[in-house]
Amino acid sequence: AYTLYLVHFPFQLLCFGLLHKALVNKPLLTVLGVSMAVTFAAVLLASILAKYVENRAWILQLCKRVKI
Repeated sequence: AYTLYLVHFPFQLLCFGLLHKALVNKPLLTVLGVSMAVTFAAVLLASILAKYVENRAWILQLCKRVKI
């Protein structure tokens, strides 16, 4: 849940920074398509990260292994 909020905005901001010059003066549907693809990628990335970051058992196991 919270991983989505922590991941999607910086990821979308990074993509905007990298793609904004390429998308200037492009058709609206192209810009919308790229925006939708980036949003989908951000949600997918957050979903994958959430399986580990929000998994308390995995974090505790990792802490025991590292001896924190």
